[in-house]
Amino acid sequence: MNNQFLELIEGLSRLMNLPLSPEQELGVVLLIDRRLRVQIELDTRTNRLNIASQIEPIGPGKFRENVLLYALMTNVYPYILMGTLAFSEQTGTLVLFHSFEMERISPDILHDFLPRFVEKAMEWQEALENSNPAPAQVVQRGKKHGISPFGIRP
Repeated sequence: MNNQFLELIEGLSRLMNLPLSPEQELGVVLLIDRRLRVQIELDTRTNRLNIASQIEPIGPGKFRENVLLYALMTNVYPYILMGTLAFSEQTGTLVLFHSFEMERISPDILHDFLPRFVEKAMEWQEALENSNPAPAQVVQRGKKHGISPFGIRP
């Protein structure tokens, strides 16, 4: 077991006041409000801490295209730094992920980061559950600023 990862999870456990222990030695899964899973795992090959959440399956078609366009816009918006949206072809799911270098992460940093990450994932999950291609503020921001993927202006 990686001692640095174990210390990180133990510190996070204390800060969250939750009993956390790595599963399969290199990962922890948090279940948020019984509907959103957040996986925290160590990639020993790159020595990076990866955080990911599968948000919602998206079927093929125009709706998926629109979701992915808004996801791209969100990914390039300058001040949004709490994760990257991607599409997993393997699961057909919108995924939010982020990665930290192990040398630069501490329990405090992770504890501060997770609520914003979860909030972003839940906003997208709620939008998709309600058949919207993105959270309302993302759609409005895109319209207000004329932002579109690849720098194309409407």
